[in-house]
Amino acid sequence: MKIRITGVVASVACLLGAQATPTDTPVVAQGKPAAVIVTTGNPSPVVRYAVQELVHHLPKATGAKVPVVSEDTEPKGTLIYVGASKATLAAGIDPAKFEPEAFTIKTEGETLFIAGDDDPAADPLIMETRAGTLWGVYEWIEQSLKVRWLWPGELGTWIPKSPTVTMGTLNQTTPPRFVQR
Repeated sequence: MKIRITGVVASVACLLGAQATPTDTPVVAQGKPAAVIVTTGNPSPVVRYAVQELVHHLPKATGAKVPVVSEDTEPKGTLIYVGASKATLAAGIDPAKFEPEAFTIKTEGETLFIAGDDDPAADPLIMETRAGTLWGVYEWIEQSLKVRWLWPGELGTWIPKSPTVTMGTLNQTTPPRFVQR
């Protein structure tokens, strides 16, 4: 009797483990875009640059160009929200309450949120600019695409190739380890 119950429990566990999970949600599937990058209608310079970095690295890793749309278009499907937006606030992510340059990377179903504490109008390439969203995008690129920046420039950037990239199951808020990054 004990052996049968153990066998049933093991069978049920295997079946449950075979179900799709958020880690299975593709951003790119077999070299084709499976998600859309979403920003506010008027993103800050930091968010625009963060999106540029994401759009630059995804095709180098996967061969796919992931489209970028405004949240005003009411996008559907698999979405990657970059920067503060109505959707991030609805998901309980309020970058205005973050420490300087902190960011959150969070998945909910088929949606990935990357948002951080940003200067609303400052140049993202100036050292004093708070760029939490940009740091969040870099973190996701490192975790999900496995990109490594060994030194500045293309020669120092290692981007492994993979035709499929998934969102991952993420829920992290990361403050900077130092006062200035």
